[in-house]
Amino acid sequence: MLNRPVSLVFVVVAAFLLAALLLWSAPSGEAAINTINSPDGGDDVGEHASLVLDGSGFPVISYYDTTNDDLKVLHCGDADCGSGNTINSPDTGGDVGQYTSLVLDGAGFPVISYYDVTGANLKVLHCGDATCGSGNTITAVDSTGDIGEYTSLVLDGNGFPVISYYDRSTNLNLKVMHCNDVDCAGADESIESPDTTGDVGAWTSLVLDGNGFPVVSYYDTTNLNLKVMHCNDADCNGADESIESPDGGDDVGEYTSLVLDGSGFPVVSYYDATNDNLKVLHCNDADCNGSDESIESPDTGTDVGQYTSLVLDVGGLPVVSYYDVDGANLNVLNCGDADCSAGNIIATPDATGDIGLWTSLVLDGAGFPVVGYHAVTGLDLKVLHCGEPNCGGSPTGTLTVNKDFSDDSTASVDVTVTCDNGAIPDPATQSVTEASSSDFTIYLPNGTATCDAVEDPAPAGYIEDNTACQDVAVADGGTPSCTITNTSTVLFQVYKLFDKPTPIEVIIALTCTSGDLTVIDTSASVADPADFRINAFDLGTTCTATESVPFGWTADES
Repeated sequence: MLNRPVSLVFVVVAAFLLAALLLWSAPSGEAAINTINSPDGGDDVGEHASLVLDGSGFPVISYYDTTNDDLKVLHCGDADCGSGNTINSPDTGGDVGQYTSLVLDGAGFPVISYYDVTGANLKVLHCGDATCGSGNTITAVDSTGDIGEYTSLVLDGNGFPVISYYDRSTNLNLKVMHCNDVDCAGADESIESPDTTGDVGAWTSLVLDGNGFPVVSYYDTTNLNLKVMHCNDADCNGADESIESPDGGDDVGEYTSLVLDGSGFPVVSYYDATNDNLKVLHCNDADCNGSDESIESPDTGTDVGQYTSLVLDVGGLPVVSYYDVDGANLNVLNCGDADCSAGNIIATPDATGDIGLWTSLVLDGAGFPVVGYHAVTGLDLKVLHCGEPNCGGSPTGTLTVNKDFSDDSTASVDVTVTCDNGAIPDPATQSVTEASSSDFTIYLPNGTATCDAVEDPAPAGYIEDNTACQDVAVADGGTPSCTITNTSTVLFQVYKLFDKPTPIEVIIALTCTSGDLTVIDTSASVADPADFRINAFDLGTTCTATESVPFGWTADES
C-alpha cells in the first residue's frame, strides 16, 4: 500500500515570512520636544492672557481680542490645543477683556476678573459651563472711578472670588475685593484700599496663605519699588496689614508674579527696569520684612524679564516664563535651587518672530511647562507645551541603537527607548534597519540616566535579543551605542498522509541547508505533526524530511 507523507512546504512558507518582513515598516516618532500651536488667529488676539489646566490637563485661557475689543475664552480640546478647541466671546459689551485673571470653580467652570475699558470698571465673569458658551453671569463689581486694571483673582475656600487690582482714578491705590458669593453679585462685596501711600497697585499678583489671608505683590509707581503686602484678615481691612518694600534703590517691580513656598514664604518674579533684568525674590519669612530676603537676577541678558509668570515645581524650585525684549523671544527659566542662585537653565522655546508677551505659565501633571502668550508677529494667541521640564534646555546625551539580523534582512523595525531619572528621549520611537542606525536624543533634566531600547513590536519570524540595550548609562554629552539582534526563527511541522485511515505514528528526521535545528517532537501521525524549530537560517534555506517507513507500507517522499 502507498504511504505518502505531506510534501514539505518550508521553502514557500519561509519565503513568505521573509518577504513580509522586508515590506513592513512603521512610521517614525514625532521629532520635536516641544509643541507650539496658535489656536486663535486671524484677528489681533492673545494679549492679557491667563491660563489654567482643566481636570484632563487641557488648557483654558482667557485673553483680549484687540480687533473686536472683546473678552475671549479658549477651552482646548487636547493638552496641546492642537484640535477640538472651543472659543467663545462671553462679553462683547463695549471695549472689554483687558488684564484678565482666570481660575476654575469646583465644577470646572471659568471665573474671570478683567477690566472694562468702556465703563472703566472691574468686572467678574462666572461661566455657566466649561466653555463659557451659555448661562454666564457678568457683574460689574467695582465702578467707583477708573477701576480694574492689573487684576489677579483666586477663589477662597467657599469658592468666592478674591481680587487685587488697581484704582487709576484720583486715588491711584491698590484695591482688594472679597466677594461674599460665587458671582460677586448684590453690590455688597468687601472692597478695601489697603495701600494708599502714593501711586501703588499696578502689576498685582495675589495668592491666599494657609489662613485664607491675601498676599499681594505689586508695583509702587511713586517710589519705583516692588512691594509685598500680607493681610492679617481675609478682607485686608483695618489699615493694619503688613506692607514691605523688599527690593528698592532701582526701578524694580513691574510684571510681578507671586507664589508661596512650602513654608508660606513669598517667591516673586519681576522686572528690573533700571538694569533690564529678570529678578526673583525669595523671602525668608511670611511678610518679607527684615531687609534680608534673597534677591537674584537669574537672567541678565540684554533687556529681559517683562511679562513674568512664576510657578514652583514639585521640588519647590521656581519656573518662570517671560519676554526677552532684545531677542523678541519667549524664555523659560528653570531655577537650580529655591533662590535661583545657581544651576539655572534658561531655554528659548519660541523665537519665531516677536514672541512672548503676556505670558501665563502652569505645569502639567508631569511637571512640563504649559505657557499661553501673545505673538506680535502674526498677532496670535500661542500655546507652548514643553516636552520636558526645561523646554529643551536640559543637558543631553545621544543613544545610538543599531540592528543586526541573522539573515541580513533589510526590514525596518520600530525601536522604543525609555529612561529613568526623569530623562526624556526625543523622539521616543524611531525606525531602525541593519543598514541605518538611529540616534535618540536623551534630555537629562537631572544630569544622568539609564535607558532601555526594545523593539515595538519585535518583527514576526524573529527572536529579539535586546540584552545589550538594557540599562545603558547616558550622561551629559555622552554618546553610548548598543545593538538589538534579531535571529530568524520558524516552527517547521511535518504531517503524515495515509491512503486509508490508520492511527500509525512514524519517526521523522529533518535536515536543512542552514540554521540551527532544534527537535521538539519527531513523532508524526495524520492528527499530530512532528515539530522542529529552526533558528538563524539564511534566506532561501531548504529542508528535507525523511521517515522510518512503517512495516507493510511504502513511502512517497517526493
